[in-house]
Amino acid sequence: MDLNRSRFLARGLAGPEAVAWDPRGYLYAGTQDGFLHRIDPGIGVRDVVAQLGGKLLGILVDEEGSILVCNQDAACVQRVSPSDGVVSTVTSGSPEALLSTPNYLAQDSRGILYVSDSGDWDAQDGRIFAHLPSGETLLLETA
Repeated sequence: MDLNRSRFLARGLAGPEAVAWDPRGYLYAGTQDGFLHRIDPGIGVRDVVAQLGGKLLGILVDEEGSILVCNQDAACVQRVSPSDGVVSTVTSGSPEALLSTPNYLAQDSRGILYVSDSGDWDAQDGRIFAHLPSGETLLLETA
């Protein structure tokens, strides 16, 4: 793809919040109406992978090729299989605190998934969670 020439990869998306590339060259975008779109920039085709029923924020493609999505309305992180659109919940928070507004995802080299939770608007109650490969989710504490 020649990035020196501007062109539209996708039009008509309902408020996309985040994008992520997968190793096969597909671009994924989640929208405020709960759709996860897959875009093939090589041929300009867009299709719906899954409908998650909530405003989709941060997106990450994990090491297995699954699409991880922050679902604001469901207050959780969900995993979507790109091959069949099957959706499962990864985490809704820790035993100490539930996610309220999951917003962004990052994963380190150990496979730990970090989730930012924006909290309530203007309440300054945002948090960061760590979802471990064991399946446990921890609320990270600051010193």
